Amino acid sequence: MLKRRGGAYRGENVFFFVYSNMRFAPVSAQRQSFTVGLVADAPDGPARDGNTKKRMEYWEHSKRLQQGPLVALIVVSDRNARIFLGTIQSKSEDIAQSARSNQDDIMLRVSFFDAEVALMALRREQISRVPGRQFALLVDNNIMFESLRPFLERLQTVE
Repeated sequence: MLKRRGGAYRGENVFFFVYSNMRFAPVSAQRQSFTVGLVADAPDGPARDGNTKKRMEYWEHSKRLQQGPLVALIVVSDRNARIFLGTIQSKSEDIAQSARSNQDDIMLRVSFFDAEVALMALRREQISRVPGRQFALLVDNNIMFESLRPFLERLQTVE
């Protein structure tokens, strides 16, 4: 998965997209919350096209990393995994602009439920250093958080 720089994965009854080599970008205060900037490897194919216009068009019209879905940032360090859930706050136009200057990377903004991620970003921690030993992935299954909210809230109240 790390060598392939992420990509689409299909399971028995599930489909999700993985973005690899996650790095922190600056934290920003938006909409009464903090958003964490994340830089990821752009997936193979049109998202990495050498032509800037084609690359930007891909992200502007893509159904990937749209604003609102629930995502998981998985940080693995010495075989210990930590998972942080959040929602994507970037618009497709924002991601397209980030792809303008670099065909290998994209940047997006995520609002995480756990403030620890914002603290990690403020400390500029390196979460992807040694492939296989310390790395971070972002998993997106394109499920809107608001559609899951009632179910998750109910789970919190069940004993």
